[in-house]
Amino acid sequence: YWVFPTTVTYRPDGKKDVRPHAAWKTIAAGPVPSEGLIRTWWEQHPGAWPTLITGKNGLVTIDCDVPHAPGEPDGRQEWLAATGGLLPEHTLSTTTGGLHHMYRCATPVRNSVKDVAPGVDVRGEMGAQFIHPCAWEAAVRLPEVSALAPLPQVVIDHERARDARQAAVEAIP
Repeated sequence: YWVFPTTVTYRPDGKKDVRPHAAWKTIAAGPVPSEGLIRTWWEQHPGAWPTLITGKNGLVTIDCDVPHAPGEPDGRQEWLAATGGLLPEHTLSTTTGGLHHMYRCATPVRNSVKDVAPGVDVRGEMGAQFIHPCAWEAAVRLPEVSALAPLPQVVIDHERARDARQAAVEAIP
């Protein structure tokens, strides 16, 4: 996996402050970071969260948020509905109760926020997905990307529909 350290803190208003400790777009363009480099990063930033670069080697994560206020969508339930109740074997929890579902996909998928379903974000090409401290133990047991479940067709269909809409807009004289 392409990984880099990120310090994540929470402000009093509950919003995240995110500080990557590496030029992750440069890392994403190169080979997988060596074990030595990864160890050095965490010696320098011991409280950092591991952050996966998505899109590399076919990794796509689906980030299902929990509602934080009345009336907000529950991304976990929205994803279940969108996939007909099918969930992958490899899912990481977040500190707020959300879920990061890990998939493989042979074709590039772009990042999106709440486009596939309310409360559901897609982390694809040149995206990044934090691994929350509550999921570190599960994360070290993640298999190779090739062993992950395939990305559900609903995301691929959504990507194709978005491309078709964009092409139609560009075709307007």
